[in-house]
Amino acid sequence: MKRIVLTALTTITGIVLLLGVKSQTGAPGLATAAAPGAGATGSGSTASKRTPTPKVTPTPTADPTPRKKKLTATKKPSTGTKTRATPRAKAAPKVQAAPKKVVPKPKPVTKVKVAGETADTPYGPVQVQVTLVGHRITDVTALQLPGGNQRSSEIAGFSAPELRKEALSAQSAHIDSVSGATYTSEGYRTSLQSALDKAGA
Repeated sequence: MKRIVLTALTTITGIVLLLGVKSQTGAPGLATAAAPGAGATGSGSTASKRTPTPKVTPTPTADPTPRKKKLTATKKPSTGTKTRATPRAKAAPKVQAAPKKVVPKPKPVTKVKVAGETADTPYGPVQVQVTLVGHRITDVTALQLPGGNQRSSEIAGFSAPELRKEALSAQSAHIDSVSGATYTSEGYRTSLQSALDKAGA
């Protein structure tokens, strides 16, 4: 048995060597293409080895245009505290000055003397003159009094001062009659009122 196996191995090696010599001396195209076909049509014992094709590793080509880096804006981290806008100070309202009070100048006080009309009485005429400072009666002077006889002169003598006091106190011609000198008092009031009317008091 060993001999049979050895003879078979030698026979196979010889056939392989012959095929290798033929492939080198024959057409190069047939040697490369006969590998798959020979195995299919032959006895199956002989198979041609394929010559490995070298792998082509592509050489990296440098990119001619370098890519621009995108600039990313860096956001500042928020501190968390919001700054409030300071309110503007309001302008103080304008204070209007109080209008000045115009104090009217006092009119100059004039002293006026006005004589009244003559009033006739049964015992004689009566006339007085009034002195005014502004609208105030400051004095009353008798210009005429009854004096036809001694009795009339006596009545006029004591009644005239009393009537003057009454006029200065009342500041008008509304005065009472003096007892015992009714006609003289009536004539005094009439003349005094006419003097006040002339003066506009």
